[in-house]
Amino acid sequence: MIDFFKLNKFTIYISLDGNDKINDESRVYHNGKGSFNDVFNNMNLLKK
Repeated sequence: MIDFFKLNKFTIYISLDGNDKINDESRVYHNGKGSFNDVFNNMNLLKK
């Protein structure tokens, strides 16, 4: 998928609401798990 984004010159915006504690207070999955670690790890994959 990353190759597709590069090939088609997509711009990707990522939003975090602060550190993990602050972000996970408002951005949670349906199961109650916070999203910070997933977003942060995927952001690092995109940077590579």
